[in-house]
Amino acid sequence: WKSILRCHDISQKYPYVNILERCSKVEEKKNNIIDLDVKRTTLKDNQEEGRAAITRILKAFVFIEEKLDYCQGMNYIAAFLYQITQFKEDEAFYLLLGLSKNSNFKDIFIDDMQKLKIFFYILRRLIFLYMPELITYFNSNSVNVRYFASPWMITLFTNFYQYHDGYDSKILVQIWDDFLLHGWKSIFSSILALIKYNYDKLLNLKGDELLT
Repeated sequence: WKSILRCHDISQKYPYVNILERCSKVEEKKNNIIDLDVKRTTLKDNQEEGRAAITRILKAFVFIEEKLDYCQGMNYIAAFLYQITQFKEDEAFYLLLGLSKNSNFKDIFIDDMQKLKIFFYILRRLIFLYMPELITYFNSNSVNVRYFASPWMITLFTNFYQYHDGYDSKILVQIWDDFLLHGWKSIFSSILALIKYNYDKLLNLKGDELLT
C-alpha cells in the first residue's frame, strides 16, 4: 500500500510533524465535524489515545486537502489505517493522504459528490442485470441502493469494521488490495458479491430488517 500510494514521496513533501504545527488553521466548522465524528469511532485498543491520534490525522489531512470537503465517515478510514499500521500515526496519515492524492478515491467527493450519485445508478443497474428479482424486492420495500451503498463507498467498507467486535480484518484488507490495484470497479464487485452471498436471506426480510 505504501508503494502504490507513494507514501515516501508524500512524507518528503508533507512531513507529518510540520503539518501538525500548521494545521491549527483548519476551519472551525471542519474541526467541529471531525471532533463529533471521532467521538463515534470505536478502537479495539487504546481508545482515548487512539481517538486523539485520529483527530490529529484528520485535521492534518483536511489542512492539506483544503479544497476537499470533509465528509462524515473519513474517521473510519483514519481509524482503520491507524490500526492496520499498528498505531503509527504518521504512517496512517501518509496512507490517508496517499489515498486521496494517488488513487481515484477522492473522485466521489468532487463537484457536490456527482460521481457518487452516478455510482448509485450504476450499482442499481448492475443489481438489476444480475439479480432482477432482488431489485424488484428492494423497490417494493422502499429500499434505495444509496441507503446501504453510500457508507460502503464513502468509507471503502471501513465503517463495517467499526461495528463488529472481533471482526477479522482479512476480508477488508483484501478489498483494499483490490481497490488500490483496480479502482472503483473492485468496489462494485465486492458489493455485488456481498449481496449475492446474502441473496436468499434478503428476500425473506422486510422493511427495516431488510435495510439492516
